[in-house]
Amino acid sequence: MKKIVKYEVRTMKDEENMKDAVKHSYFGVRTLYLSIIRPSLFVLRTSLLIMMMLWLSGSGMAVTRKAYLTPDVETAIDKGLAWLAAQQQPDGRIVDREGNAPYPVGETAISVMAFLTNGHQPGKGLYGKVVEKALTFMVDKGRNSSNGIISSGPRSIYEHAFAVTVLAEVFGEWKRKDLKDILEDASDVLLRSQLPGGGFPYDLGLEVVTDETCAATAILALRALRDALFAIPDEAPKKAIRYLKSLANPDGSFVYSGSLRTVPGADPKDESVMRTAVGVLAIWAMGQPEAPEVKRGIAYLAKRPRLHPLWPCYGAYYQVRAMYQIGGATWEAWYPIFQPVLLQRQNPDGSFGAGEAKAMQGGSSRGLDTGFAVTALSLQKGLLPLFER
Repeated sequence: MKKIVKYEVRTMKDEENMKDAVKHSYFGVRTLYLSIIRPSLFVLRTSLLIMMMLWLSGSGMAVTRKAYLTPDVETAIDKGLAWLAAQQQPDGRIVDREGNAPYPVGETAISVMAFLTNGHQPGKGLYGKVVEKALTFMVDKGRNSSNGIISSGPRSIYEHAFAVTVLAEVFGEWKRKDLKDILEDASDVLLRSQLPGGGFPYDLGLEVVTDETCAATAILALRALRDALFAIPDEAPKKAIRYLKSLANPDGSFVYSGSLRTVPGADPKDESVMRTAVGVLAIWAMGQPEAPEVKRGIAYLAKRPRLHPLWPCYGAYYQVRAMYQIGGATWEAWYPIFQPVLLQRQNPDGSFGAGEAKAMQGGSSRGLDTGFAVTALSLQKGLLPLFER
């Protein structure tokens, strides 16, 4: 398997040589950052947030980033997490035990993201064991793969990208010795799968089948890898951003793929909200927040605080991420309308219900919907670097 980056710090007796190795070795810097600095910053950030919340609550001041985490919302989040934990299988996967589970790796990755967003780190906290077992399931998929892909079903690049995003987020905090090699192989898969036009295929090896959401999901995975200090060539994100920008409409919305404007059976006015959020978020995340496509897309989303008709929770995940990144008055005007609509999707048992998308090829599941919805409701807690403004 071809590796994108391989670094090694050799044992050196001479202190001066060691200093020189650390100075000139990217891996040495990355190891220092991920093993010491990043975990320490995570603890410091969490502690400061808690102290700030206590002080502000005592002074009667509102905290914008937590203004909507009411007791009812926290209860909904807790019920969702409990439901996800109860779905875990013996091998670590988290899938709907009683329903449709078309994408077990993707479903597990999104579930783990919901736990991480609420501060449940691998091996730590109420759901620490659940998280670690789920991460192990994903790592084993990559380790046992002949081509480095972390997937177990159709639309493998989607699953792979979500798994990579989550694994990159815990890299340096989860002490798994082979995780670096697995993520290097995983980044290689993404880079090899990119199409000449900048998009990404649904499955590894396909050369034409792509869409805007698949490309953006892959780009966000590359961003997560870069944040974890893995070397990602600049050209791959640049090509993908050019592709995404080519799908932007003058009114701010984004099209599905090329000339394909709508999904059969969807209301075009609402069906575009998810694609627009995905496009805006990916372009923003790759360092172009002032791009015209971003500004027009935000204006488009701000006027439409509603759910996607076929993929409501999947869309909500991207819509909330995009609008939260913008923040300010735009977020404050949009989210109070959107949040109650999303909360209405929760079932009495704590899950968030699938159903609308089951007529679509591949379908959805309560596991996917619950993971996406809980993450969307929780990301403003600021406990995961992935969602920091």
